[in-house]
Amino acid sequence: MKKLLTRIQSSGLKSLLLTVLLSYTFFSYAQDARTVSGVVTDETGFGIPGVNVVIQGTTTGTITAPDGQFSLDVENGKVLVFSYIGYVSQEVTVSGSSTVYNVQLQPDDKQIDEVVIVGYGVQKKSDLSSAVSTVKADEANKIAAASPGQMIQGRSAGVTVVNGGSPGSSPYIKIRGMSSFGDVQPLYVIDGIPGGDLAMINPDDIASFEILKDGAAAAIYGSQAANGVILVTTKSGAKNQDAKIDFNMYMGVQNATNTLPMANSAEWYDIMGQAYGNSVSDGSLTEGQKPAYLQSGSNFQLSNYANTDWQDETLRSAIVQNYSLGISGGGESSSYNFSTNYFNQEGVVINTGTERYNFRYKSTFEKGNLKVMPNVMYTHTITDNNTMSMPNMQKAFSLVPVYDESKASGYGYLNEFDIRSGANPLGQSTLLNSKTTKDQLQANLGLNYQITGSLFAAGNVGYTKNFYKNRYWFPAYILASDTQRQDPYLREYRAEWSDLNYDFTLNYMKTFGKHNFTLMAGIVGYKYDYQNVEMEVTGGAMFPDFGGLDPSFDGMESGDFIGNGGLATVTRFSYMSRLNYSYDDRYLIQATVRTDGSSKFGKDNRWGVFPSVSAAWKIHNEAFFEDYTDLFSELKLRASYGVLGRETSLGAYSRQALVQGGWWYVLNNTPVGGIGSFELANNQLAWEESKTMNIGLDFGLFKHKVYGTVNYYQNDSESLLLEEPNTPPSSGVSAPVVNLGTISNKGVELELGYRGKLGDLKYDLKGNFTTIKNEVVALGGKEGMLPGDDIAWAGSYTYSAVGSAASQFYMFQTDGLFQSQDQVDRYVGENGEKIQPNAQAGDVIYVDANGDGIIDSNDITEVGSPLPTFEYGFNVGLNYKAFDLSMFFQGVSGNKILNVNRYEMEAANSGYNVSSRLTNAWRTDNMNTDIPRNVIIDNNNNYMMSDRYLENGSYFRLKNIQLGYTLNSSLLSKMKLNKLRVYVNADNVFTITDYNGYDPEVIPVNALTQGVDHGNYPMYRTFTAGLQLIF
Repeated sequence: MKKLLTRIQSSGLKSLLLTVLLSYTFFSYAQDARTVSGVVTDETGFGIPGVNVVIQGTTTGTITAPDGQFSLDVENGKVLVFSYIGYVSQEVTVSGSSTVYNVQLQPDDKQIDEVVIVGYGVQKKSDLSSAVSTVKADEANKIAAASPGQMIQGRSAGVTVVNGGSPGSSPYIKIRGMSSFGDVQPLYVIDGIPGGDLAMINPDDIASFEILKDGAAAAIYGSQAANGVILVTTKSGAKNQDAKIDFNMYMGVQNATNTLPMANSAEWYDIMGQAYGNSVSDGSLTEGQKPAYLQSGSNFQLSNYANTDWQDETLRSAIVQNYSLGISGGGESSSYNFSTNYFNQEGVVINTGTERYNFRYKSTFEKGNLKVMPNVMYTHTITDNNTMSMPNMQKAFSLVPVYDESKASGYGYLNEFDIRSGANPLGQSTLLNSKTTKDQLQANLGLNYQITGSLFAAGNVGYTKNFYKNRYWFPAYILASDTQRQDPYLREYRAEWSDLNYDFTLNYMKTFGKHNFTLMAGIVGYKYDYQNVEMEVTGGAMFPDFGGLDPSFDGMESGDFIGNGGLATVTRFSYMSRLNYSYDDRYLIQATVRTDGSSKFGKDNRWGVFPSVSAAWKIHNEAFFEDYTDLFSELKLRASYGVLGRETSLGAYSRQALVQGGWWYVLNNTPVGGIGSFELANNQLAWEESKTMNIGLDFGLFKHKVYGTVNYYQNDSESLLLEEPNTPPSSGVSAPVVNLGTISNKGVELELGYRGKLGDLKYDLKGNFTTIKNEVVALGGKEGMLPGDDIAWAGSYTYSAVGSAASQFYMFQTDGLFQSQDQVDRYVGENGEKIQPNAQAGDVIYVDANGDGIIDSNDITEVGSPLPTFEYGFNVGLNYKAFDLSMFFQGVSGNKILNVNRYEMEAANSGYNVSSRLTNAWRTDNMNTDIPRNVIIDNNNNYMMSDRYLENGSYFRLKNIQLGYTLNSSLLSKMKLNKLRVYVNADNVFTITDYNGYDPEVIPVNALTQGVDHGNYPMYRTFTAGLQLIF
C-alpha cells in the first residue's frame, strides 16, 4: 500500500489540476445581470438533462443538470431559447421581477430521427434501409477504457469484442462472425479517413460509433468492407458558442480478477511423493530411480527451502489514471474543438504498463458557399512489454527464493537434489527489457462547396503517418542453470508506414412532389508505403542505459551484428456511386456500386465490382395504419443484398514469386550461396468476396418509449484464400495461395430499449442479443481438415472441416476415470481384448470413437466449438434527482475454451511446479474426483491432450457499474460552472463462469486457432473515482 501511495503522489495529478484552475480563471468573467433559474421538463413532467439554454442573439448560455435544473445570469428583456434534440424549441422572455422560469418541452416527431453517419455522407436514421447500429459515447465511455474498442463490447448486436489484459493491447473485434481464414478485423474509418488505428484515439474525444453490418451499408467501401465497417466520429465544436472548457479525470487501482491454483512447496512435495510412489507401485520405476529429494536417508529438508508465491511476487495493484482537457466553441461561421489527454496504466504484471499522450484539433470554417474542415490528431504511446513468460512463472517452483545474494544475478534458482528450476520469474521480468514506442499522426482536410441549391461538391484528403520502435535488450545473466546468457544482447526493430487517402464526390439532391432523389458519385484514391529495419547485436561491451529517441543503433560498442529490412507499397483506385430514392416518405430504395482496382492483384483480376441494393417500407406512414400510430411511432421493414470485397489477407506482393537468400548453388564443384524463390507466381489471385443478405424490422412503441430492431442475416464469404492442396513436395516450392474456400455465417440480432419514469426516478433500459451459426462450406477440394496452429508443442487441435464450424476442437474424448481394475478389464473391444491394456484404477477412460478396440489417432473427433452460440449485453441507466447510476452486463454462451494452463500444469511428470488441483488426484481414499492418479511414467497417456482440458467458456459479467452525483444549478451558478459531476466506477466487477483459467475472454491466436488459452496475461478489475467539469 505504501508503494501504491507513493506512485499516486508522483503522478501528474497536481500539475493537471493546476492547469484546470488556471483555465478556469482565464475564462471566467463577471456579470452584473440578475440570476434566473428553473426546471426544464418533458411532456410527462420529468426533468431533461443537457438542454441548451442560450440568450437569444448571443453565445452565452448553459445546459441543464440531470434533474433538468438550470441557472443563468440574464439581463431584463432578454429572450432565453431552450433547445434539445427530439423536442420543439421554446423561447421565453425574461421580464419583471420574476427569477424562476420553468419550461416544459414538447416532443418533435420530426426530430426523433437522429442523424447517423454513413460512408461518405449522413442520413436520418428513419431513412436507413440497411443494418446500421449506433453506439453513443456518453454511454460507452463509462468504463476506464485504454482503447476505444473496449467501449463497444456488448453494446451492439452482432459485434464480438474480446479484450486482453496486457497494457497497450487492442481488443479483438469481429462483426457477424468469422468470415475469412485470414484477417477478420473490421475496417475503421476515423472522421472519414479509412484504415485508421482505434488505439490512437482518446476515448473522451469520441462522439459516436456507427457500425455498418450488412452489405448495403458497407458496400460504399468496396474491397475494404467484407469484415464490416466501424465509423468513428470525434467531437466537434458548435457555432455561436462561447468557449466551453471540459475537464474529465479519473484515477484508480487495477487488480487481477483471478489467480491460478499453483502448488506451494508442501503441496508439490506431497504430489511428487504420490507420483513417484504410484509409478514404483505399478512397476514402472524402482525405488532407486526416485529423485534425491525423495530417497530414504536423504538429508533433503523441505523446511530449508522457500515457499514463494510467484503470482503474489509478480502481480500487483496497479494505478490507472486519465486526464482530458477540451476547449470548444465557435462564431457565426466557424467552430473549433481542441483537446489533450494523458493516460497512464500500470500493468497488473510487474514492470509492464503503457503511457499515452494525445492531442487533437478539429474545426470548421465557412465563407460563402465554401466550408473548410481541418482535423489533426497526434498520439505518442510508450509501452513496457511483459518479458516474463507467464506460463513459466506459473510453473516456477515455490521452493525457489526470489532473491539469493550467493548467485551472480542476485536472483534465486535451484540445481540440487535433482531439482532444476527454470528461470527466476522476477529476474526475468527485471533483467529482460522490451519497450515499444509509437508516434501516430492523422491529418485531414475536408472541403464542401455548394455549387447550386441542389448540387454540391465534397472532397477530403487524409494523411496518416506511423512510427514504431521496439527495443529488446538484456545484460549477461544467469537465472537458472539452463537459463543464462554469457553476452549482452540488443535487438531493435523500427518501422514506419503512411497512408494517403483522398476522395472527391459530387452530390445532387432533388425533390419532385412526393419523389425525393439523392445521387452521389465520386472517386477514391489510396497509397500505402511501408518500410522497416531490424538490427541485432550480441556480445561486446555492455551498452549504456537508453534514453529518449535514440537516432541510431549505437546501444553497443562492439559485437556481432545482424541486420535486415524491407519495404512495400500498395495502391488502390476506386469509382463509387450511390442512389437514394424515397416516395412519400413511405418507400425507400438505395443502390450502391463501387469498383476497386488494387496493385495486390495481377492485371486479369485487378479490378473488382461490389454492388448492393436495399429497400425499406415505412409502414407507420401508410394511411391504413393511422389507427395504430398511437401504439406504433415507427414500424419499418427493411431488406438488403450486397457484395463486399477483401484484400487484407494478401501481402503487398503475394501474387509474385519473390526471391530470398538461403539458396546454394554448385559452381565449378564449389558450393556458392545465392538467392532463389520457394514460391510460384499467381496472377490469378482474386478478391475474397462476401455476399450478404439482411432482413430487418425497426419499431418504436408509445412515442418511442419502447424501441428496437430485429435483423436476420446471412453472409456467404467466397473465394477465400487457402494454400493449394495438390502441390507435390517434389516441386521444390511452397504451396501457392489460391482462392478456394467458402464460409457461411447466419443468425438473428435483436436490440431492444425501454425508457420511462417512476416519480422522480427516470430509467433507460437497453439490451441486445445475437445468435451466430458458422459453417465451412468448401475448402476447394482440400482433403481432410484445415489445421490451426500447433498448441503447446502437442500438435494442432483446432480444425476447420466442411460441414462444421471453423476452428472446431478435435481431440480424444474421455469418459471419467477407471475406479477399479475390474472396470479396466471389462473395457474391451469386439475381439474381447482390453481397449486400454496399460490402464490401472485411477487412470483416464478414453472413448473408442471408431469402435476398433484401439485408442489411437483414429479416435480423435470433434468435441466442441470455441464460437459462442449467442452473445448478449444489457445496460441499465437510472437517474434520480442529482444522482445517476448505470450498470452494464455482458456475456456469451455455448463456447468451449482449451485451457492450456491445465494441460501443462496438471501433469505430475512435467519436471516443473504443478497445479495445486493435483492434491485432489485419484487415490483409493479419494475416488470422487475427475483428476487421474499422479504418476511419473504415464503408461496410459493420462496427460495427453484430450477433452479433459476443454472447459465451458460461457460467462455472465457485470462489466461496469458507475454512480455519479451532479451539483445543483444554483451552486454551479455561484461557482461560475455549467456542470460539476463526481463519480465512482468499477469495471469487471464480477464474472459468473465455470471456466478455471484467468478469464473466459480469450483473444484468438488467429482465425484458425480460436478459444485457446495460454494464460498469457490476466484480466483486471478496476476501481476508479472521477471528476467532470464544464465551465
